[in-house]
Amino acid sequence: MRSNLNLRKVESEDIDLLFEWANESQCRKNSFRSERIDYNEHKRWFVSKLNDINCNMYLLVSNDDYIGQVRVEKDGDTGLVSYSINKNYRGKGYGYDILSILEEEIKRMGEIKYLVGKVKHDNQASHKIFMKLGYIPEENEDYILYKKIISMN
Repeated sequence: MRSNLNLRKVESEDIDLLFEWANESQCRKNSFRSERIDYNEHKRWFVSKLNDINCNMYLLVSNDDYIGQVRVEKDGDTGLVSYSINKNYRGKGYGYDILSILEEEIKRMGEIKYLVGKVKHDNQASHKIFMKLGYIPEENEDYILYKKIISMN
């Protein structure tokens, strides 16, 4: 993992960046809801996630470059992971990096035992990343659920 990478909490000023990334064509293709997102709808969603105590959103940053975003939504002892990488940085290992750094952050926080990710069947890049990080796959009709024990707490 590269040493110049870190996660920083998403702030209200990041709304437009995340809107742009969310509507990028490959991101929409890999999302469970593939249609384009309306800005007002995004704004409502973004504000609700920022104010949700069970949701943590981060940007992966390298120096002054924004590499990707990752979100964890806590439900009991499980955190549902959702991430995307800026199109300019795809295919360079940053998906692995963002999830590795996230795992360390989750361990440090100590509130989540399991991390899970839902991946569409045709999203080969995410399948490879979750497998490389040791997540256990479980087949479902619409997606593959990847699960990993993060903390024994």
